[in-house]
Formats: sequence, C-alpha cells, structure tokens
Amino acid sequence: MAVIVKSIEETEANDSKSARVSLLITSVSPTTAAGARSQLASGGYTLGASYSGGISAGAKLSNLTYAPVEDSGGATWTATATYTDDAQSETAADFTKIESSTRVEAVDIWRTGATLPAYPQTPGLTTDIGGTSVDAAGVPVSGLVVQQELTYTVRMNFTNSDQATVNSMIGTRNNATFLGGNAGFVLFTGVRRSRIAVDLYEVTYTFVWDAAAHLRQVPKRTADGDAELASGYASEVYARQPFPGVSNFSGLPGI
Repeated sequence: MAVIVKSIEETEANDSKSARVSLLITSVSPTTAAGARSQLASGGYTLGASYSGGISAGAKLSNLTYAPVEDSGGATWTATATYTDDAQSETAADFTKIESSTRVEAVDIWRTGATLPAYPQTPGLTTDIGGTSVDAAGVPVSGLVVQQELTYTVRMNFTNSDQATVNSMIGTRNNATFLGGNAGFVLFTGVRRSRIAVDLYEVTYTFVWDAAAHLRQVPKRTADGDAELASGYASEVYARQPFPGVSNFSGLPGI
C-alpha cells in the first residue's frame, strides 16, 4: 500500500475546474503506482490547508503520473495528481444557444387583408374582421401565414429544471415581448431534455412566432353549421384564438 509522505505543492489549473497536486509517496511495491492510485482515488488524500483555490475537498482524482525519486532506491516516488471538481464543472449555467427557422403555414381563410384585433389575447367574438372575401360560397381557400420556429437551449442541473413550471406554460403565448416577438405572437410548444453529464442536462425550449398571432378565421354559421352567405360569400368572418392562455416566459428555468 502507498503511503503519502507529504504534499509538496497544490495549484489550481487554468480552467478553474481542476487542481494539480505534487506529492511524495512511499510504496511497498514501488514498481507500480496501483497502490497510490487506489489511495488517492478513495479519498486517502484531500486538498490541504495550503490550497487556496476554488476546488472543493471532494474533488475526484482524474489523472495520475509518477516517477521514482533519484537515489531513493525506488522507495520514494513523486506523484502529480489532478483532481476535477465535478460539482463545479457540471453546472455550466453560462451556456445559451438560440436558433430560428422561418416557414409558411397553410391555413383556411375567408378574407384577405383582414384587420387583427388590437390585442390578440382577447379577440372580439362577434366583430367582423373586414378585408376582401375570397371564399367560394362559404368554403374557405388556403392562405399562407409566416411562422418562425425558435429554439432556446440552456444547460442546468436536473433539480433546477422545475418541470411543473415548464409544463404549466406549454401551449400558452407570451404576455410580454419575448425573443423579439410582441405580446401574444409567440407560442410555447414544448421542451426537450438531454442528459450530457452527471446531473447536467441540456434543455431546449421550442417556440413558434406566428404573423397572425395564431388567430384563425371562422365564418358566422347558420343553425345547420354552414357558413352564412351574403352575395355569394361568407356574410361575416371572425377571429378566434385557439391558444387563449398566456404566460411570462422569462419565468422558464434558465431563461
């Protein structure tokens, strides 16, 4: 078994997440450092009082090099041990990645050039949206709405991910400007989590910005469910919001 004689030097590495320690070691089997590695890895050595860096005493042994001391007859060895502070290296809260892609979505429309409600969270239920009729006797045609998919990726410990808060916001729209989108235009569509280290997760939130604030057109209908007609077109067309709930997305963990 290896015996640690003394610590010669303890220094913090440049990455501020590991420490290098120089030790004097004696060993019953000096031709191998297996005993030294076993002792160092099992906690037989912790960073000493001379160490003033930010690495915790519970740091794990990640690398060990060794060589016999000259004129010791192989009885004494020098060892350089590198300890890594997993708790520090696996928080990585400063990582953020934002990506976007733009597409068009085909939707049913009865009017072009329609006027959106002033506040898309609460569109008027019986207010005609105006514009130019393009339907065929009450049957809608396809129109294109510009949408932008946004992803926001952060890294965090699992205990900080607060899944209940995240789940409560999925399917809601922003109640204030978010990622450049005005209130009501950005829909939170989901979250993806990937474990990338011990208790470290990469969390990706997905959002969709919609040029029509996700509002969709519906015609006034008769008792039979058909579009009410006037001069061969839908008589009145309203805006409906399929995602009425709103949230403050700045409350999402990591944002």
